[in-house]
Amino acid sequence: MVAAVVVALVSVIAILTLNPLRASEDVIRERILKATPTGTSMEEVIDIIDSQEAWELLWIDSDKGFSAQWTHLNYTVHRDGRYIVGEKSIKVFLGEYFSLRTFCTPVSVFWGFDEKGILVDVQAIKEADIALW
Repeated sequence: MVAAVVVALVSVIAILTLNPLRASEDVIRERILKATPTGTSMEEVIDIIDSQEAWELLWIDSDKGFSAQWTHLNYTVHRDGRYIVGEKSIKVFLGEYFSLRTFCTPVSVFWGFDEKGILVDVQAIKEADIALW
């Protein structure tokens, strides 16, 4: 009986800790850039997104880039002071993970494209609930 409880506990811990969404935003960004390197067309990125059953396409914006959360991205400064990546953009919900500290942490990715629809940069964002400690 004790062995079964230990196996169940180890299994749950393994499932929780091996979730790739638990990686840092930088690591997730690097993984996304391996699949969709800068220079990839917007159409190719959409095809890759469509091939990922677990991903949810939130929006495609052909009129504006996305607002950067990190200043080390390839951005321009908008007239209102925001850092904008690209002239076009895509946002995808990758999924979420759970922890005792933050409950639910949704993970999204933004792709920014130039005026010709060529990928210029990517950003991964974790939009965690308020941490308990």
